[in-house]
Amino acid sequence: MPSATEVNVPQFIDTYITEVLNSEDQEAIRISFTELIATLKPTVETDIRDITTVQYTALLDTHLLVKGDIDEDRLANPEALQPTKNEFLNHLKYLTITAYVTAEEIGENVLMYDPVPTAYYCGDLQEISGGKSSSL
Repeated sequence: MPSATEVNVPQFIDTYITEVLNSEDQEAIRISFTELIATLKPTVETDIRDITTVQYTALLDTHLLVKGDIDEDRLANPEALQPTKNEFLNHLKYLTITAYVTAEEIGENVLMYDPVPTAYYCGDLQEISGGKSSSL
């Protein structure tokens, strides 16, 4: 299965932010990224390229909450307009997954792809699709 970088997910997200979002939303994303980087780096002088996988994992374990978890940052400041780290990371996760599953390579070669769905199929879905999910 191709990686997200192989199907240009980062470029998709950059283009989406630049061409779809308004300037206020773009600024909110810049601020959120700045806050995440500041949280991630142990000191201001630390180069972002020196951050380890362990540090990234710790950030995600702390701030990427799952359904049912309580966002303490939002509870502490419910009126804030800026997204919390949890909200921002979940939005970034959503953008990444959306970009990946809608990439042409994934849609045509990984998922079940029928460019002109004209036939109706009867039978076991797993057998018909080869166990693949349908492409959009």
